[in-house]
Amino acid sequence: MELIAQKREKLGKKAKEVKLAKQIAGVVYGKGLESEPIAIDFNLFVKVLTKAGETDLIDLKIGIGNEKVMIKEVQVDPLSGKPTHVSFYKPNLKIKTKVEVPVEIVGDDANELVKSGAALVLTLLDEIEVEALPMDIPHQFTVDVSKLENIGDGIAIKDLDYDKAKVTLLDVEEDELVVKLDRAEMEEEKEEVVTEAEALEKIEATAETAKEEGEEEAEGKSKSKAKEPETSKKEG
Repeated sequence: MELIAQKREKLGKKAKEVKLAKQIAGVVYGKGLESEPIAIDFNLFVKVLTKAGETDLIDLKIGIGNEKVMIKEVQVDPLSGKPTHVSFYKPNLKIKTKVEVPVEIVGDDANELVKSGAALVLTLLDEIEVEALPMDIPHQFTVDVSKLENIGDGIAIKDLDYDKAKVTLLDVEEDELVVKLDRAEMEEEKEEVVTEAEALEKIEATAETAKEEGEEEAEGKSKSKAKEPETSKKEG
């Protein structure tokens, strides 16, 4: 996969001019390398990002040079969601690197339980961290759930299809589930059934309470008036 870039001279606030030229600002970096600011055609970058993600190696052409890089970080506008800046990492092709590989669920539209509405697909791992040489990193882990037959059935780490001789999965157990079928129907809340006799009893109890509170309030006012001192009148 190929992407053409130009060296970027305008930095800082002047980098806004890159956006106006329908380009996206970026930088190329790597261990022991000096960071290099670049600019890329916006539309072409979006196409490459969609296909390569953050796992595939990309041929990045800068002038007459050609670098093998990976998309490491993409900054996006919080309002539009469009990419505003991209960081490309140049790995050492002879040294293993760690990358988060996405999990792609397929076959849910062909699963009989899901189609009937009795089950839903519960994704337990969206990404799995791996360690491998840059050329051996999987693009994604594709998980087919079309053949799962029962609620609770799932696909575990040990069931994934990848080159185990070249790729090491990190921080996961072989029996750990990546995805499983869960029950779709929600348990209906049971409505409280109240008989006519119980309803009348509640009404009478409420009325009795209100009567008692009224009598207590009246008695309290009466006692308050009794305690008020009489005002003495001055004789003329």
